[in-house]
Amino acid sequence: MNKKSIIIILASAIIALSGASYFAISATDPYTQQIKLGYKLIAESKYTEAILEFDKAITIDAKRDKAYLGLADTYIARLDENTVQDISNILKRAYEQQEKNHKTIVKKFSSIAKYFAEIGKTDWAFALLNYGYELTKDEEIKTQKEVLARNAVNPLLKELFGLCELGDINAARNIIQTERFNAVATLVEVDKPIIFYPNNERGDTKGLGLYMVQVFKDNEIDYIEYDWKFFLYYGDYIDNKRNGIGIWFCDSKDQYIFEGTWGNDKPNGEGVEICINQEPQLNPFQKQTIVKATYSDGFYNGSIHSVEPLYIEPNYYSSGISIQAEYDYHALEGIYQPMECDQELHDEKDETICYKHIFIQDPDSNNYSSVRSVHMTSSLTKSPKEGVRGFSHREFGGPLGSWYYGYIVSFL
Repeated sequence: MNKKSIIIILASAIIALSGASYFAISATDPYTQQIKLGYKLIAESKYTEAILEFDKAITIDAKRDKAYLGLADTYIARLDENTVQDISNILKRAYEQQEKNHKTIVKKFSSIAKYFAEIGKTDWAFALLNYGYELTKDEEIKTQKEVLARNAVNPLLKELFGLCELGDINAARNIIQTERFNAVATLVEVDKPIIFYPNNERGDTKGLGLYMVQVFKDNEIDYIEYDWKFFLYYGDYIDNKRNGIGIWFCDSKDQYIFEGTWGNDKPNGEGVEICINQEPQLNPFQKQTIVKATYSDGFYNGSIHSVEPLYIEPNYYSSGISIQAEYDYHALEGIYQPMECDQELHDEKDETICYKHIFIQDPDSNNYSSVRSVHMTSSLTKSPKEGVRGFSHREFGGPLGSWYYGYIVSFL
């Protein structure tokens, strides 16, 4: 569809929304003349000039809505990275100027979103509908968004499935951060995932599922707080349950991913968890933590081998140094067992602190120094109260540490 056709459609929509009397006003009416000139300039692809003419019309009469709608149409015809934000801003101005007749602005939100969806700009459509509903609280906009979300489910999950087939998890994570993913995710209920099968088959096959799970939110507090997060599973299914080999990931800033054996819809067997720190402002080194463990119904059960990042402060050397520290843990049905310590001390709360000595080599002098790595041990025997395996070092001695926000606990 060329831009001239778009303009004709837009002008027709304006007339339809406003009534046949739109251009029947006296030709000497300055406001109407500005509107006519603005649309003429849009048809000539002179968008900057068109914006100026519509702005002049607003100066003449800020209470009438035609100039605002004309500006919105200019932004549609222009189509650039600022289109959605520009349209949202101008329709907000129009909405605030209308004391009674808000329906025209509501319909404009709706019609533009529909147009965006038709030309494949689904994320734009959802962004505009989200803003329109937040502004107007109109039920028609809410319904339109829900219908669009339902229609987007299969195309979205099909695209994600294809990326997972190619092993491009980073591209899949990028999609998770889009407006269309967020809209589709609102359709997911707890214990009612949306599962996609490439050939519309159910039973013993590979698929992709979208799940809502409860995760530990913040571990810098003295009480347990939860949040909800959407995760994707790609792998083997049996009777719509995760069974076989599969991967489990979300859009976490630490790029968390689990890959391993599943059974009865939970990790059962061996698996590997990987987390990459993406916050250089907290740590100047990009660190990767790897945990290899055995699981039983989603809980650690058996030996756990953890390779964790350890940052040595600059006071040890001329500059900071990053190393990988390795630890071996053991868990029994989700309860961490006390680990052997090189040194034990007690803090002000009478909690036992376990120190593991790690020897590292000075890159300048080649001398070896001992660095003490801290692990809480008195918490290791605590049983998770909510049916979720370990949260962090402080709460339940989880191997990935407090700065991973508990994404590793989200299997159940």
